[in-house]
Amino acid sequence: MILKKPYAFLIKYFKVIHGILAILYIYLAFKTSSLLNYYNAFISRTVGSSNAINYISKFPFFIIILTFIICIILYILMNYKKKPKTLYALLVLIYIAVFVVISMSYKGLEIIYSNVLESKKTLLYRDLLRITLIFQYISIVFITIRAIGFDIKKFNFSEDIHTLDIDINDDEEVELVMGVDKHKITQKINRKTREFKYYLEENKLFVSIMVAVLIILGLSTITIDKKIINKEYKEGETFSSDSFNMNITNSYISKKTYDGTTLSDNNSYLILKLSINPIKLEKKLNTAQMILQISDKEYKINKKYGKLFKDIGIGYENQVISGAKNYIMIYEIPDEEIKKDMYILYSGSAKATKIKLSPIELDVEKTEKEFKLTESLVFSDAILNGSSIKINTYEISQKFPITYTYEIDGKTYEGKKNISSVNNTLLKLEIDSAIKSSISIKELLLEYTKVKYSKDNNEIETNFINDKTPSNNNRVLYLEITKNIENADKIWLETSIRNMKYKYILK
Repeated sequence: MILKKPYAFLIKYFKVIHGILAILYIYLAFKTSSLLNYYNAFISRTVGSSNAINYISKFPFFIIILTFIICIILYILMNYKKKPKTLYALLVLIYIAVFVVISMSYKGLEIIYSNVLESKKTLLYRDLLRITLIFQYISIVFITIRAIGFDIKKFNFSEDIHTLDIDINDDEEVELVMGVDKHKITQKINRKTREFKYYLEENKLFVSIMVAVLIILGLSTITIDKKIINKEYKEGETFSSDSFNMNITNSYISKKTYDGTTLSDNNSYLILKLSINPIKLEKKLNTAQMILQISDKEYKINKKYGKLFKDIGIGYENQVISGAKNYIMIYEIPDEEIKKDMYILYSGSAKATKIKLSPIELDVEKTEKEFKLTESLVFSDAILNGSSIKINTYEISQKFPITYTYEIDGKTYEGKKNISSVNNTLLKLEIDSAIKSSISIKELLLEYTKVKYSKDNNEIETNFINDKTPSNNNRVLYLEITKNIENADKIWLETSIRNMKYKYILK
């Protein structure tokens, strides 16, 4: 077969060819960037899956194949003229990687459109697109330099082009011989390997600079991704959205309600304790934006369970939030999921915020602690941890006189009255308390505390019947109790908070 040597044409239009190649690479970078932006928006939940299919096109593959052909032709030209040709080999390798990554990304878009793509794969495709985009930018820089006529190595590429010498041999016809000489191929590979080593040796400074730049870019990309763009928060760290400053202060796992009732045999309940403060106006929290992610599964808040975990906090039920507030949010999850890594994905801003959870299991064997009158009971359970009470004195009687103040026409007067019980008796407790919870001292005694006493060697358990304490008094409490306690040999209080039991001996 007789072909015409193309060298004269290639040399004559050397810059134009590189300009075309640069335009093709810019187009591919634009398409890669578009894919990356979609994956970022999908991860942050600012776009849905319905338009994923719109990002799929066969045209980038055609462009990549076209760049392969151009680079191979330029490689042959530079080899024939004994000029540096490594750039074109590297470009082919880079865009093979681009071809593979775009193919994988398109496959991911097809899954997103028709089904559910695992979050790990979504993040993988996003990161691969980001890495290949960096290399594409570098490729564009080098090809653009060649297109405008400036050479990094010789700093005078226009002269270098001139020295390529278009002569008559570059335009002559040549016979193309079919077949392969394996010995010559082996010799050629060995020679190219030696030449590449020589090239690296001769261009140590340039190669070192390029490697350093790539390492810095890579490390910077990873650091920015982990610390700024996709920072992963932990419990106790404050994060912000467009409307709120929030902090997941604690998380718990339990199958039982505040009174010890087991809700489900097969499911457990993740309870988030959330501190939230609106940035500007009074607002409601869109709970649909707070997704619990475990592996590739997602769970939404179940508002109907809020009151069943009132010992932990106040359930959020679409209250308007004004000022700093604390709420709990409940997620129902299968038992087999509770040992896996858990994250909250909050999409209330331009990008999703990811918070790593470290839930405390509340349904463990109860531990009992005992305290005596005048001793400080410091709570060590997960709910009241850091709170304390101290009962200084107690009295039992059917009637207690108290004094109080009242105001008439701007003048203050002192009055007296009796707090009494007709059919039962009263237990008067003088208490110092510091409760760091949504549970008040009165709720703690009335709802979570049993009164126990022994009489004639018989142990009896009962509850407080009523609270007779005047309003706004948390230091001296008057609690109605069964009359049978009056002649008890021993009296003690037992407070049960989830996995802890506190015994406070009065007598």
